[in-house]
Amino acid sequence: MHSEGGAIFAQLAHSGGVSHPDFFDGELPPAPSAVNPGLRSFTPDGFKDTVTPRAMSVEEIASTVADYGVAAKNAREAGFDGVELHAATTYLLPEFLNSALNIREDGYGGSAANRTRIVLEVLDALIAVWGPGRVGIKISPTLAIGGFELTDKTVETYDYLVGRLNGLPLSHLSGK
Repeated sequence: MHSEGGAIFAQLAHSGGVSHPDFFDGELPPAPSAVNPGLRSFTPDGFKDTVTPRAMSVEEIASTVADYGVAAKNAREAGFDGVELHAATTYLLPEFLNSALNIREDGYGGSAANRTRIVLEVLDALIAVWGPGRVGIKISPTLAIGGFELTDKTVETYDYLVGRLNGLPLSHLSGK
């Protein structure tokens, strides 16, 4: 790819509540809130229904943001040209953005600003590693599947998020 003038971006994601206890030694997967996303998770034993996950603590959220920074450094060391934050479809970050799945009442839930906070913190961590023009984001504001339902807060949340993205030195924004 590089010899032909191309660029390769690593996509970074966290499965969140759509994961399964089979991946956590029987423990519940982490999510913004203890709300079952109502989907199916691919496990080593095949597809299984998702379960009600456990709500992440504020400390665990901070640790997850730091983990994204480590993943960005690993991608850089592996020779990628940038990273794309996967904040689309049914992963952890869209769970935070969705007011049906994120029923928190702290700094990571309630308002559009709070629901988008983790996404913006992760982007800051990625940009700190890669610099301007090497970090993109993928979002899916109209996805409605399982517990990922459109709510009266969807437009407000994504309008706020995109407004904030306009002020960041991103390489791209893609939507699904």
